[in-house]
Amino acid sequence: MIKRKTGKRKKWFEISTKFYSSTIYVAIGYGFEEAQEKYYKAIKAPTKGRVYWEDHAAGAACVIENKESRDLLMFFGQGKPTPGCAAHEIFHAAHITFERINSKVSRETEEPFAYLIQWITQEFWERVK
Repeated sequence: MIKRKTGKRKKWFEISTKFYSSTIYVAIGYGFEEAQEKYYKAIKAPTKGRVYWEDHAAGAACVIENKESRDLLMFFGQGKPTPGCAAHEIFHAAHITFERINSKVSRETEEPFAYLIQWITQEFWERVK
């Protein structure tokens, strides 16, 4: 069994998706409203976006997109996520990024999609250590 330290340490950082012209903002250990406020300020969006998981009040994890911006927010309210939880949200972020360039994941696009997931994952864990 893996033991995790409890206690929330706040972390806020950005992951550039480079070729896809978007940024993924990551909020770890923040309250949902606080993280959302920082995100909307960062992307300079006047309206709220789509929350992919509505039980964010429980402080778990979700991805938020805003149609006025290519940028996303990955939210982990309970602090440092487990690898499985991070993988789940990274998949959503990569999938949304692909949708935004009008691409679907298929046999023809699976290699660029896999590289995007690899890039986001590597950048995420280098900053979360």
